[in-house]
Amino acid sequence: MLEFDTVVLGGGGAGLRAAIEAAKNSDLRVALISKCMPLRSTTGCTGGGMNAMLNLRGDDSLDIYYQDTMAGSAYLADESAVRLYVESSARNISELQEYKNFFFRDEQGKLTQHRAPGGSAARICSTLPHSLAHSLHDKLNRSAVTQLYNTHALKIVVEQGRLAGIVVYDAIQGEILPIACKSLVVATGGYGQIYWANTTTPFGCTGDGINLCMQVGIGFKDAEMVQFNPTGVAGSGTLLSDAARGAGAYLLNSQGERFMSKYDPEAMEKSTRDKTALAIEREIKAGYGVHGPNGELGVVLDMRHLDRESFGGRLDSVYDKAQDFIGVDLSRETLLVRPAAHFSMGGIYIADYTSCATRVAGIYAAGEAACMSVHGANRLGGNALGEVLTFGRLAGEHAAAFAQANALVGASLREYAQMWREKFSYLTSKQSTHSLSSIRECLGKTMCANLGIIRSAESINEALTELEVLQAQYNGLGLTDSGLVMNNEFVQYTETGNMLSVAKAIGLAAAARRESRGSHYRTDHPQPREKYLQHTIVSKLNGQLQVQLRPLGV
Repeated sequence: MLEFDTVVLGGGGAGLRAAIEAAKNSDLRVALISKCMPLRSTTGCTGGGMNAMLNLRGDDSLDIYYQDTMAGSAYLADESAVRLYVESSARNISELQEYKNFFFRDEQGKLTQHRAPGGSAARICSTLPHSLAHSLHDKLNRSAVTQLYNTHALKIVVEQGRLAGIVVYDAIQGEILPIACKSLVVATGGYGQIYWANTTTPFGCTGDGINLCMQVGIGFKDAEMVQFNPTGVAGSGTLLSDAARGAGAYLLNSQGERFMSKYDPEAMEKSTRDKTALAIEREIKAGYGVHGPNGELGVVLDMRHLDRESFGGRLDSVYDKAQDFIGVDLSRETLLVRPAAHFSMGGIYIADYTSCATRVAGIYAAGEAACMSVHGANRLGGNALGEVLTFGRLAGEHAAAFAQANALVGASLREYAQMWREKFSYLTSKQSTHSLSSIRECLGKTMCANLGIIRSAESINEALTELEVLQAQYNGLGLTDSGLVMNNEFVQYTETGNMLSVAKAIGLAAAARRESRGSHYRTDHPQPREKYLQHTIVSKLNGQLQVQLRPLGV
């Protein structure tokens, strides 16, 4: 059995930053465990825009940044967490520069910043795509952290209210292993793949850490708050950055109208993601969508009036991505876009945002897997990477402190590992009544159709009913691959189980929130209601998922 002091689950930005921080204590044995290489994580796919209150132009302040974030969240964010976050934003930039991360600068060598949709000042510090993940991974490689990749978490083990360790599947070695640890940071990312039919997220975003935490009694906070990025390329998983809208791109319907004048006449295309995504869907449902060559529907993104050279390279990734992946020259042609599932504001319920601790002693969480209540009902563009760094650092710091102060406990770890080995043997001896691929396909279509941007009691109930059917089909699955080395079927089996659980939690939370707020829009309750200015918490009680409402700040 492997033993570590602190284990970090997840190789994205939050996991890397947590492991780097935990490893500062040279007396501790720290491990980073991830099912993919860090450069293939969501952070590794990012365009690299990050908000920071540097006030280089003299027109910004911490209070203005705070107000923008609160307003963008539809006031569902927790004030104290947002304060901590915005106050740390400048530190994040300084740390990344220490890690040799590249940022765009002007001719005098000063950092350049631009304004993102939803922001009232220029805060976005632009870096090259993939740069952040490379910088963090390089820093990690210069530490003593043990790195285990192609390794999948199967279970978190808790004994008497405290973390004992985890059970993992090591795909390279072909083993199911117990790993004892004193503290654990869960940084496994979001769950966009439950909307696989229309999502920008990598294949590994299956909500693993969130479901594993629910299984040990940790709640899932604000599960219904799923963000759809307005400028997903219609009929594709490709995402164009908010930088396009921030630079002045137009959104046009089939009549050639800049339709955002009907929904947010002041901000227009620079409106927040939730308002823009909802506006696009409304235009399409009203019959003003534009048909693409393969039958896809969307609206037109027009950047032909922009002078590419005047943006000093920060829009190059937008132009290059459109050219390389879609074959469209945005300086001469328009492109069809439609909102795609992009980010999860909800996540693991954090009991103390200053330490990233959950309600189970020894378990911490950070990044998109966690809900720090910084984003509330809608995340502002540029706030994700900063959150990753701020709370990844805090999670690593406090997880290491907990490990230093406590001893290992894990008497039952080997038993749980053996239970998973027996389960694998059972699955490989069992005939399937349905196919894994069909369940995943139906899940994606069900979520997009019924729990997407526009929802209602009818659609939510339809989704929950279909999820029960899919769960029953999942329970009847068997595996055809009996080998444990690089068994992708087994990996997809565990991921699908996690996604079904997360999807049900989203449905339950959406049903409980009888209002419209931020990214959660219900046609039967189209206005925000003060009664629901609360968080939803989905917890597993007596084997069943249940939802409760709790006041802000709790």
